[in-house]
Amino acid sequence: MVAFSRIRQYRKLPLIVAALCAPLLLLAVLFANQSFKAIHFTDQERLGVAYLRPVRELLSAIDAGKPPEGNTLAAAAERLNRKLALQADYEAFMQVLDDRSAGRAQTTAAGRAFLTQIADASNLTLDPHIDSYYLMNTAVNLLPDTDVHSAAVMDLLAKTATGGLTENAASLNSEIALLDLAASNSRSSIASAIRGNPDGKVSAAVTPDLTRFNAAENAFHDQAERMASQIAAGNRPTAADLGKLKATHAALMSSTDALWHATTDELERLLKARSHADLARLWLLLGLSAIIALAAIGLTFYFDLYIQHDEVLKLNATLRQSNEELERFAFICSHDLQEPVRMMNLYASFLAEAESVLSDNEAMRYVGKIRDSAEHMRRMISDILTFSQIGREPVETEAVDCNAVLQSVLAEFADTIIRTSATVNTGPLPVLITSPTLVQSVAEPYRQCAEIPGRPSAAQGRYFGDTRRPDVAVSHP
Repeated sequence: MVAFSRIRQYRKLPLIVAALCAPLLLLAVLFANQSFKAIHFTDQERLGVAYLRPVRELLSAIDAGKPPEGNTLAAAAERLNRKLALQADYEAFMQVLDDRSAGRAQTTAAGRAFLTQIADASNLTLDPHIDSYYLMNTAVNLLPDTDVHSAAVMDLLAKTATGGLTENAASLNSEIALLDLAASNSRSSIASAIRGNPDGKVSAAVTPDLTRFNAAENAFHDQAERMASQIAAGNRPTAADLGKLKATHAALMSSTDALWHATTDELERLLKARSHADLARLWLLLGLSAIIALAAIGLTFYFDLYIQHDEVLKLNATLRQSNEELERFAFICSHDLQEPVRMMNLYASFLAEAESVLSDNEAMRYVGKIRDSAEHMRRMISDILTFSQIGREPVETEAVDCNAVLQSVLAEFADTIIRTSATVNTGPLPVLITSPTLVQSVAEPYRQCAEIPGRPSAAQGRYFGDTRRPDVAVSHP
């Protein structure tokens, strides 16, 4: 505190402003850091969603009985594997796809595992928002489960058409139950996403496809259960029943795929809006920080100017007081001091007119000295008045012969020069455009030097535009 109190006032203001802005700046830096992390987190999720789409299309083709083609993932893999650190997982999935001995179940299982790896690597499984998390869970885990179990039901029914009624009946009922559970979980997850969505757009976008999915899943479930009951009774499914079930399964796969794309589209929309919101908050923060910084700088300059203005006002008040005192002094000089001088001249004139003085040369000389001294005193008072007006009124200038001024000063003190045996040597002096009083004040110190024996003085001056160096010197024997 002692050191701070010693700091000048105009230097304290930046320190105070810096002390006030430092916590705000620290909070701004922390908030900006969090914003950058949130933006990066959301961008990673968006990359994951972009990678899920081609993988989903590949798995849909496999479920439809088409041969797997790994080149459909090549473009996305080249762009996203390095960003999401998925190169090793991608290569493992490609090995399964290239293995012609791998069945559809093994291939789809590898595809589902790769979907989960994408979600893990892109932070989708760590999403803290309810709506986007449950949409992710539906797209990555639950709807693929529905595809797997519906395909398993179709495979088991196809096997029962050629034989193995007893051994496939239990597995068929189990797969139908798992299909029903997967569909129920999908509906529950989407309902949670709708409840957790604040703007209500998820419901409007997903509900139509969810309705189609529910209808298709119920129709497939009912047909599969009827056929399972026939198998349990020892009756093989007919070709017509299998044809109807295959058409119902195709409708279920189509509705599942449409629902998957609807949930993924909404997930991408939410992530995009969230990224834009985080970026807008970041820019808002940077803008507010800039405004606060500029306001702090402006406040500093304002207070600095305010203090300078206050100091100028104080100096003006001091100067005004000095001028008032100088005016009072000038009044004294112009009235009180001139009155004795006037009286000296008056009485000296009376003496000069007296007959006793007129007949005495010595007395006349003394009277002349009195009158000269009184006149000198009058000029000195006039010079003091002139000096008091410097800076307040313009100084009247004229051509002044410095030689004449110096001789006038020396003549006034001729007796002193003779008494002290002083010698005054002068060179040629210039003619200046200035005030006679100012030149006389310059010559006055030489008279003082002449009054003090043993105090020699010499002065030199140089004048612009003139190569001469005028000299004035006073010396004593």
